[in-house]
Amino acid sequence: MTEQHGLRIGVLGTGWGTRISVPALRAEGWHVAALWSRNAERAEKQAAELGIPFATSDASALINRPDIDAVTIVTPTPTHRDICLEALAAGKHVLCEKPMALHAREAGAMAAAAESAGVTAMINFEFRFTPQRLHVQRLLADGYVGRLHHGMVELYWAPPLAERELNWRSQASMGGGVLNEHGSHYIDALHQWLGDIRSVSARTETFVPQRRGPASGTPAQADADDFFTATFGMAQGGVVVLTQSWAAAFGQGMRATLAGSDGMLVTACRETMMFDGEVCGAPAGSDDLQLLQRPADIAPFDGPDWRIGSSRRLLREFQRGIREGCSPNPNFADGLRCQRVLDAIRESARSGQTVML
Repeated sequence: MTEQHGLRIGVLGTGWGTRISVPALRAEGWHVAALWSRNAERAEKQAAELGIPFATSDASALINRPDIDAVTIVTPTPTHRDICLEALAAGKHVLCEKPMALHAREAGAMAAAAESAGVTAMINFEFRFTPQRLHVQRLLADGYVGRLHHGMVELYWAPPLAERELNWRSQASMGGGVLNEHGSHYIDALHQWLGDIRSVSARTETFVPQRRGPASGTPAQADADDFFTATFGMAQGGVVVLTQSWAAAFGQGMRATLAGSDGMLVTACRETMMFDGEVCGAPAGSDDLQLLQRPADIAPFDGPDWRIGSSRRLLREFQRGIREGCSPNPNFADGLRCQRVLDAIRESARSGQTVML
């Protein structure tokens, strides 16, 4: 195994993978040795532009290179399982994009394979490391709200007109939809803050199915969810409602309120992900919310792109896991836990029943 800052990695995916993952990896001292896209011309073009020495449309050719220590899988959800299992069988460390898989059966197989392989395996829930989420986590751990009674977490996003084209994000078979894309991150946030979810009652909708074909511009139909709402019974007590929409006329961003026996926390952000917003609080008996200062040890991001900044912090944990022979959080167990909640939301929406986890 190479030294920490000499680690060599292959990147599978030329969307988020090249916009965010590659600059984050390089900033953290990784050598990006190979790039994969299912389109060979795209792989070669982007590899040349980014100075990546090897490009391919054959995932196996990348995974089985002897000079690669790890892979990061930044591809649509239906491809995760097969790529991941091949990488684990080859003894590579794996950083897999969220959501982990199409369903919990796939995720369970991936988690079992990672444990057997004895490598570092993590899920790219990079927004665990944003200052805003860490601040809320610290306050909850310190008992600011006391015993949780009720929480509301909402996201309303108005997609740009380009998103009205039919693409993988609007197709259920490709793992698209707001539940997979943004819902998985917020389910992970609830796990990070409040622990396990024990019951789920949910509804999903596709409010804007009309799309344009990407080449012809002719009408096309989307079938991935663009709205969901889920009521969660938390294992440690309390109820949290998570509502997210890609069908909003105005994108107000996210807002979270957590109320308990001893106080309330409120935080908001105009982005789709909470990253550097203020956190306000009111202890029981207060007349108004007050701004809560962020602890000095929760540092702001260094660069202008918070998505790269949060990815860099996750990569430091990935490096630490490789160095110490472990899989730090968020690992495959966290990915499987989230996957079970995603499955429960879909089952509850289909059946109209509360699903117990």
